[in-house]
Amino acid sequence: MKPREPSLHPKGPVERQIVVIVGGPAVGGVSSSVRKSYARAKVQKRPRPRSDLGFTFDYENEYPDHDDALVVTARIANACVKRIKIDIGRSVDILYLDAFHKLGMTNRDLIPMTSTLTGFTGDAITPVGIATLPITFGDEPRTKTLMVPFMVVDLPSAYNVIIGRTTLNKLRAVVSTYHRSMKFPTNIGPREIKSDPREIENFTTEASEACLRKNLNMLEERRAKAHLKNLYYQRTITQLYNQRFRP
Repeated sequence: MKPREPSLHPKGPVERQIVVIVGGPAVGGVSSSVRKSYARAKVQKRPRPRSDLGFTFDYENEYPDHDDALVVTARIANACVKRIKIDIGRSVDILYLDAFHKLGMTNRDLIPMTSTLTGFTGDAITPVGIATLPITFGDEPRTKTLMVPFMVVDLPSAYNVIIGRTTLNKLRAVVSTYHRSMKFPTNIGPREIKSDPREIENFTTEASEACLRKNLNMLEERRAKAHLKNLYYQRTITQLYNQRFRP
């Protein structure tokens, strides 16, 4: 029996409703006071700033045959940081521990946290802590700087940073992965930041290598545990033998 082919124009009434399940500290923040402020802010309307401009993307910069992520460069603290992934599907901002150390930061610069991050597959991790750092998007004179509370995580990644919806909304950014571009307003006009497809190719290769290294490390760890377990078993058998058969 052949499966029914989907139609672009489905007929009939709506039969069911599927809602979204939201979990973790992403919605509103990690404390009750921050979440209450977030809830109040959701119902407040702000006057439209005079500097608001309509954004358009050039037809010449369309890239229909790609599915790459938007990866940009920005200044964090006093360092030019590459490999920053723009992720509109994530609400938190992530700073990977390796990049955190390369910024010259230590654990003393972290605020401890007990909340966990939950991934798409349900895997939960506990961040090392929170580091609030300035991040500047764009080059002079059209720049915008924000103070961002990054969640620092100790995981292998080809990226240094992931910027989520919280910061993108504060930046008032318009993201177009189709154009490999992101635009946001500044005091003297709109600014555009483009993704470099050559860098993305390097990311893909290094991400695969990082995943392979992680799997190899897990394999070596399992081998080491199995070896120790075997030694413990042999030692136990030897002790039992000596107790039973030796005078």
